[in-house]
Amino acid sequence: MPDPLQTMENTVPDVNILSEFRAILGPKGYSDENDVISPWLTDWRGRFTGSSPALLSPANTQEVAAVIKLAAKHRISLVPQGGNSGMVAGATPDNSGQQLILSLRRMNSITAIDADDGLVTCDAGVI
Repeated sequence: MPDPLQTMENTVPDVNILSEFRAILGPKGYSDENDVISPWLTDWRGRFTGSSPALLSPANTQEVAAVIKLAAKHRISLVPQGGNSGMVAGATPDNSGQQLILSLRRMNSITAIDADDGLVTCDAGVI
């Protein structure tokens, strides 16, 4: 049996699909404005730059789940970004313009600090 990930073709997100993402995330969590997206298209070292039609910035795990479910339904590739501080360009979209950036930057809460154990519990977007 062929590996479904190897045979899956990505879909270019059209305006209708993008509006579905906008409905899930609202104006604070969705942007298709070039000046807003631009800083997130290049890796931290400035070595790799890609292209994306939209920046998706969910505020909580429920929104992340809804975005992933919608992307899977429409076969849209997502490029996750935490703090976008990676050194290997894994959080940089390619040049196809088919991938959406899933930025976790709005998920930036520190939820617990345990000084005795030296532990901090925080959301994925904390830098």
